[in-house]
Amino acid sequence: MLLDFPLPVCGTTRSVAALFLPFMSETTSAPAEQSVQINLRDMANRYMTAIQRVFDLASASIGSLRCQTEKDYEDFSRQARFMPAPDAHQAFDRIRPATESWLLRLLLNEAFSTIVPLLEDCRSVVALAQWKSSGSTDQKEVQKILGEDRHAFLRIGLVEKLQHLRDKFNLNIPNDTFVAPYIKLNQCLTRGGTVAEADATEGKDLVVPLLVVQIDPQQAGQNAGGRLVTVPKRFAVGQNVDFRKEEVLNVFAAFSIFTTGLLGSLQSKVQELLPNEVGNPG
Repeated sequence: MLLDFPLPVCGTTRSVAALFLPFMSETTSAPAEQSVQINLRDMANRYMTAIQRVFDLASASIGSLRCQTEKDYEDFSRQARFMPAPDAHQAFDRIRPATESWLLRLLLNEAFSTIVPLLEDCRSVVALAQWKSSGSTDQKEVQKILGEDRHAFLRIGLVEKLQHLRDKFNLNIPNDTFVAPYIKLNQCLTRGGTVAEADATEGKDLVVPLLVVQIDPQQAGQNAGGRLVTVPKRFAVGQNVDFRKEEVLNVFAAFSIFTTGLLGSLQSKVQELLPNEVGNPG
């Protein structure tokens, strides 16, 4: 789907979310107005590619760590024939889980850093679609959408961003129940991965919803089918966060399903607001 918006570019100096960077990032000295084209298919490809990258990083980093042996660790540690403090050199069975917690935290931060600009792009696109559908030609409204409103949106928390999109734009946001528990999970990993009372999401436990593919029994004459189900992973206070290798990937599958659902809702909302827009392949 391609959307055209006449946007002012006079004196534009600020950086905006990824969706608008090709169009709004350069300073112009002469008053001008140009029609900016937003391709929702390209937007979807960009964000799904970013989520896939996080998934691949998890597979390569944590996957490789799970294959490392104690001998591999010790051999590599001695390659330089030097250690800063040999007496403090940690045993493999202590440093491996600490390294995995550190990697998981970095990967979660990377995934969340993809979600934030996605939410801002959704806000901008729906706001611009509302502006266009109203028949308004007031460019100050556009400047407010991409300036003041954007900055206000970026200042609020992630959960508040989701609620804002629901309340102000009536945007359907499916599959977002993982967000708050994953923020708690990241908070726990920041402190080393041992669950504290502050990390609790249900009672006194940290409960992490994992999105898994459940294979249904094969029926006669039919291929086996699969469906996505949510399986809770529960950690008590004082317990160290630890996932099986497939569960690590289940963590990041949640970001993929969330992104797919949100982008589908965005397209439906734009079609509702601008039913006469021509949808051409990107």
